[in-house]
Amino acid sequence: MRAALGVTVCLGALLLGCTGDPDPIEPGGSGPSEPSGSSEPAVGPCDAEVVAAIDATIAGQLAAFAADDFEAAIGFASRSFRAGVDVASFRALILEAYPNLTDDAVHRSGACTITAEGVAEIRIEVTGEGGTRDDHRYLMVAEDGRWLVAAAVTPDEGDRTRA
Repeated sequence: MRAALGVTVCLGALLLGCTGDPDPIEPGGSGPSEPSGSSEPAVGPCDAEVVAAIDATIAGQLAAFAADDFEAAIGFASRSFRAGVDVASFRALILEAYPNLTDDAVHRSGACTITAEGVAEIRIEVTGEGGTRDDHRYLMVAEDGRWLVAAAVTPDEGDRTRA
């Protein structure tokens, strides 16, 4: 899972220019995630429904990594990410850069922010089978009625990309 997330993050970061200062995992926020009566997109903390939908996507991708099903794992990535990488390259990138993600990993969500309409950034702590923990920053996009991974990075590695 960690590797796949890294590839997604790397490509997404390169394509989307994902930036931000690393900070520790904090509890998810609450607040509006959709505009309320204005034409401006809501920017601020994700509401509980958005966090739950993002959690489902990340958990699904982690489960696919653990099952060595990279075709299913890439299905949790955005269209723009999928357009830039094939399954074999995605698998190689994840296994090389983020093997912890493939270790029957579990995650815990932290701070989540809507940064633009249909775009969110969320902090995730991933714990692998052996107890190793890694923090990740995911860039998520709303597509086809669900939240998909556009990019992911580990704050301790700066803007080095990975899926």
